[in-house]
Amino acid sequence: MSDDSTQDRPSSGSAPTSPARRADAIEGQGPPAASPHAHPSESRPSTPNALSSPNNADPVASSSVTRRRERDNPRPAARDERVPSAADTALPSVHNRSAEIAKLFADAASYPIGLVDLEQPEGPAIVGEDTLDLDALSAAWHRPQAPGPRQIVGEGRALGVAIVAPLVLSGRSGWVAAITPGETDITPQHHALAALLGGLAEDWANQAAANALWVRRLRNEAAYYERLHTLSGVGTLSGRAGHPRVDACPKSLDVLWRGTIQTIDDFMDAVVPHDRMAVQATLNHDGETTPAIADFEVNTGSQQRVTARLKVNTYRDDVDMRHFIATLEDVSAEKRHLAELQKLAARDMQTGLLNADQLQPQLTEALEEARVARQSAALTLISIDGLNDIVGVLGGQAGNQVITFVATTLKQLIRGTDALIRTGESSFAVVLRRVVDDVAAERRAAMIKDVLAAPVDLGGETIDISVSVGFAIFP
Repeated sequence: MSDDSTQDRPSSGSAPTSPARRADAIEGQGPPAASPHAHPSESRPSTPNALSSPNNADPVASSSVTRRRERDNPRPAARDERVPSAADTALPSVHNRSAEIAKLFADAASYPIGLVDLEQPEGPAIVGEDTLDLDALSAAWHRPQAPGPRQIVGEGRALGVAIVAPLVLSGRSGWVAAITPGETDITPQHHALAALLGGLAEDWANQAAANALWVRRLRNEAAYYERLHTLSGVGTLSGRAGHPRVDACPKSLDVLWRGTIQTIDDFMDAVVPHDRMAVQATLNHDGETTPAIADFEVNTGSQQRVTARLKVNTYRDDVDMRHFIATLEDVSAEKRHLAELQKLAARDMQTGLLNADQLQPQLTEALEEARVARQSAALTLISIDGLNDIVGVLGGQAGNQVITFVATTLKQLIRGTDALIRTGESSFAVVLRRVVDDVAAERRAAMIKDVLAAPVDLGGETIDISVSVGFAIFP
């Protein structure tokens, strides 16, 4: 007999194989050793679900197990000095669970043997006492067609009675059984116990199926939101009021220029200091019907400016604990585009000056500055005389040239603190800040009138223009 078939067997004087050792043999360590209680002449049938001895094991399965053993555990020179490696003791989690559930099911029935059959290549997982012939029961086991009590027959004799129930473990369907050896007849007590344990196993199966469904749903939702985050550029941030831990999706980390965010302090560090108060107030929002929104500048650690938008929704759980779910979006491009649109909307398309809509805001700002600084401000109004006549005689192109000349000249006359506004087709306004007194304002108005009273070259023809100027001063 080869070394592979004998190196794990106990010597003739050794104690019987322990249940743990038998479970190891069943749960991934290859064919078990021959039972010391079995007759040497006994031969066992080779079935797909039976644990057979190395001599009559399935040749494909046996060779693959042997190759795996030889690869993971090189054969030592002397069998007596062989030290078990990690591969000998590390079992796949599904096989460990199978042995645990087999024992639990047997304990629930007060039977000495438990078995789980998930159609593993190495056969069912079976656990029980040392004094029981587990190998014979495992070899005689055949996958049932229906739950309930059934006899286990092997070698032409009844080996025991099994209470069988369906099982789902790690997405794999199979059977779990509690076995009492030595009994040969199925009694009403067996049927009653099978119904009781079958209901318990069905509850386990239903719960496992429900859990698996929820896991699949959560995974699908996570994949969906990850795609949504990637396509829309929106990330999520969630947490609980008064708790430092937060959950941030990968897209949120991209928006906030961070590699990881695990606490609320990590999130606040990503906000520039002058925006932190507004962001904190948004996170503390307690309205469940309307979200709170705040735009803030991201602390990128570089000169690049990034603006993010925080949108917070809150809800309360069964114990009235407030939770928040927030979205994070990089709105830098939107902000730049909006600023450009606002800039264009505030300008006169022909001259590039501020348009009439900006007169009131500019005047209000100048008057407030004058009130706070206890200075004066003035408003100067300019109107081009006879512009309609120029257009009527020389055409619209000539009128546009006159308007451009007046606008360009006024730009050169005003200070950097003043605001020049086109208020109408032929009218302009200048908001003067920091005016000393009304004399200075009057002097500025007279200068504008004199400078604009000049000939204008209209491309081969020169005309004289004039303007009317008036002013008002505050206070």
